[in-house]
Amino acid sequence: MSADDVDLSLRSATDLLTLHSRVLTELVERGVVSSRSFPVPDYAKLLVAEALGGQLTPAPSTPGDVVVGDGEADARRVQVRSRVQAGGAAAPAFAAVKSSAADAFLFLVLDDERLAVREAVEVPVAELAGARPTLEDVRGLPGALDVTDLLLDAQRRVDAYGRTVSTVGKPVLPTPRSPWTQLERVVLPPVPTAVVRRSGVTMAGIREAFDAGFSLLGASGVTPCGPAFAVYRGDPAGVFDVEIGFPVTGSVEDGAGVEAASLPSGPALALSHVGGYDGLAGAWGRLTAAVADGGRSVGRELIEVYVTQPTPEADPATLRTDLFVLLADEG
Repeated sequence: MSADDVDLSLRSATDLLTLHSRVLTELVERGVVSSRSFPVPDYAKLLVAEALGGQLTPAPSTPGDVVVGDGEADARRVQVRSRVQAGGAAAPAFAAVKSSAADAFLFLVLDDERLAVREAVEVPVAELAGARPTLEDVRGLPGALDVTDLLLDAQRRVDAYGRTVSTVGKPVLPTPRSPWTQLERVVLPPVPTAVVRRSGVTMAGIREAFDAGFSLLGASGVTPCGPAFAVYRGDPAGVFDVEIGFPVTGSVEDGAGVEAASLPSGPALALSHVGGYDGLAGAWGRLTAAVADGGRSVGRELIEVYVTQPTPEADPATLRTDLFVLLADEG
């Protein structure tokens, strides 16, 4: 079997990293390369961003690798330090901690076979000296917080769904490669959008609102950079307002019924529905019931993202719609 016969698109992130590790080992033994250079730093930063519900920073010069929260005043900047540890080996020392404009450091240890999370500890920057600390050193610092479970859960989500976090300055809809088959907590960034708004709509008139909205969007000349969506405000079983649109990267000039806007942002719970649109009501019922059962409060916005474009040729059974509930008690 040649390498071209292997469909890597079906493999999880962990499987791909494991294959990468084994290939590098073989290449070192053959003398083809001199070292096993893992993609650990980038992978570690991604896991931390997923775990903390943050965004990746775009350049090394930016204080902190991950930014958590909105706005300069409220944002928390986290610097990530990562190391790989072989089974039974002594705890590795991290790179020397220098003065930093970040608010916290997160130290992450991954195993050397599958790059699985072994342990993760977050500490305030003020508690760190200039030495090369080990994880044992970090655990004993004032304010140290064990976040291993958060990182393990993030790794599970990345394996199942791929990357869902954005880069600062480049917010995107979290659209994983695989449907969310169970309730998942995400943080929606304020994605720029072009929308058509309709007020006082009922489900009896929703098809007409969608047809008119997408007709206006198509005639406006805006270039979508992601799947279409709808934001519902009010009671979907009664009278509500709806916002129909696309995420965009360029500027949007208001006019002819199309307006510049941004996706409602903040903590949310997500679930995917795969099937015809006639099954969306049942999917929403399961999602909102799960939110209530968890003692959470549903926010005023409900969001549908139409991941599969509903063309006339599309099989309704394969249509994927991602559902998001903004959490009122975490906004």
